[in-house]
Amino acid sequence: MSISPDLERPRKAASRRLWPVLAMAAGAVLACAMGVRAWSHWLAQPLMVKACSTARGEQSEVQLDDGSRLRLDGATRLEVRYYPTHREVTLFDGQALFAVQDDDDRPFQVRAGPLRAMAHGARFAVRHAPDAAHHEQVRVAVEQGRVRVDNVTAKSADHAVQLAAGQQVWGKAHGVSAVSQLGAADLSPWLAPLLP
Repeated sequence: MSISPDLERPRKAASRRLWPVLAMAAGAVLACAMGVRAWSHWLAQPLMVKACSTARGEQSEVQLDDGSRLRLDGATRLEVRYYPTHREVTLFDGQALFAVQDDDDRPFQVRAGPLRAMAHGARFAVRHAPDAAHHEQVRVAVEQGRVRVDNVTAKSADHAVQLAAGQQVWGKAHGVSAVSQLGAADLSPWLAPLLP
């Protein structure tokens, strides 16, 4: 059975009108995908990178662009990176005190060995002491505010603790210690020179 030419013409016309619509839809999907990829790439790029270090026996104070302040103890190396969504410090070794400016949109996190300490506005110290055998020991002590500490190498979320003022925690590759109270002299040598 053959199709009459009168029926064939409307089908071909409809088909010709459908191709531009399909092409525009495919272009819109491609543009959206490229936009999402570009946005993700932008979020992953640091807005600011700053490396800081001190020699043995030297101390240094660093004022960051957002008003946060750092005090580096001797023989300390760290790198500060600010991203659109968060502020990040990697403490390679040594000890530093962080007086973090509050910013609800960009949490401040310090990565030291297996631990990550996260705060929005707080004063806390982090000590990272890797030894020659690569056994990493990290201490986080909070003077003011709240700091969430988790073990980034742990497989489950139950390795996270919330520290309040006057508390500290130790961490190694396998987990986080129980929370303990700070002694009166634990942070006092750090705090007086940093903040009025």
